Amino acid sequence: FCSFWTKSIMATRKIELPIGARVEITKVSNAGQKGYIRFYGPVQNVSGDRVGVELDEAKGKYDGSYKEVYYFKCPKNHGIFVKPTELKVLEAPKVSSKIGSGIGSGVKTGIGAGAKPEATTTEK
Repeated sequence: FCSFWTKSIMATRKIELPIGARVEITKVSNAGQKGYIRFYGPVQNVSGDRVGVELDEAKGKYDGSYKEVYYFKCPKNHGIFVKPTELKVLEAPKVSSKIGSGIGSGVKTGIGAGAKPEATTTEK
């Protein structure tokens, strides 16, 4: 049994998506692309939280910015913003970090822009 109040609380709780985690995009248009979470939070003029991912390959649409506001930095066409439900975590980050708050308040990474944690698998 789950009351309306409990459902509302559960719906507002953030999904655990730590900065630096290795992920795979499940969104149909980018399915199978892999990269690292570089941002998680609100994006200006977009409803709901978004996850900023730095992709391994230049198959993205952004460089970490959206409408001239930087949420993280990465090479051109390596960045993508997706809903938290449109990816799956493959590997937790080796460095724990906390996300800053506020729109466009700077790069929100635990490992630094452009740096990639060492992968523990040989998968590419």
